[in-house]
Amino acid sequence: MKLLKYTFIIAALITVLFSCEKDDGITGDPENDKIPTITSMNAGRDTIKFGGDTTLIVCEAMGGSLNYLWEVDLGNLDPVGDGSTAIFSGGGCCVGMKTIKCKVSNSKGYIDGTADVFILEP
Repeated sequence: MKLLKYTFIIAALITVLFSCEKDDGITGDPENDKIPTITSMNAGRDTIKFGGDTTLIVCEAMGGSLNYLWEVDLGNLDPVGDGSTAIFSGGGCCVGMKTIKCKVSNSKGYIDGTADVFILEP
């Protein structure tokens, strides 16, 4: 009877030990297990006029579950779709070179990309 009891206890312990998953942050999907990388970032037009002229900025990135955060010191940025693109326009206060920044992130980290757009006076 004791042998049966010990056999049951050992079987239960083995089941518990091998059924617990270790959460090491690895998902099994190679793209989700990497810090994002930006493969390209550019403006459809690198020169626009202020006062309603726009250009589409595209940030192409690799990695899983990507989030995009767009920034510019002066001008308007409107993210489109999944956030990997944004429409940029500048007003009269924005004449000159503007650097548009896109921060791409996921649970593993982030990377910044930039694109320059020159805004002309009419």
